[in-house]
Amino acid sequence: MAEKKVVLAIDDDPDILEFVTSVLSPYYDVKTGFSSTECLALAGSVSPDVILLDVIMTHLSDGLDCLRKLKEQPGTKHIPVIMMTDVNDVYDYRSQLEATF
Repeated sequence: MAEKKVVLAIDDDPDILEFVTSVLSPYYDVKTGFSSTECLALAGSVSPDVILLDVIMTHLSDGLDCLRKLKEQPGTKHIPVIMMTDVNDVYDYRSQLEATF
């Protein structure tokens, strides 16, 4: 049997991580973390195939700051990142991303 691909899910909400893990774990090896600091450490140590990263954690731009650091590091810049949020308010993340990269 083929080895499962690794998904790294990062969110400061344990309920979101529990949901993501329950949905994806039959198909993927899901690793989780609660902060940008954990994301950066785990991304380097578990070499995930993809990262699911919350946009807003401790601070408004915490996820975007983490994304920037991931893309600056040679060991993690190749990892695809899917940004996610549970915020219902309209917020212009595109302009923040364009300003970041």
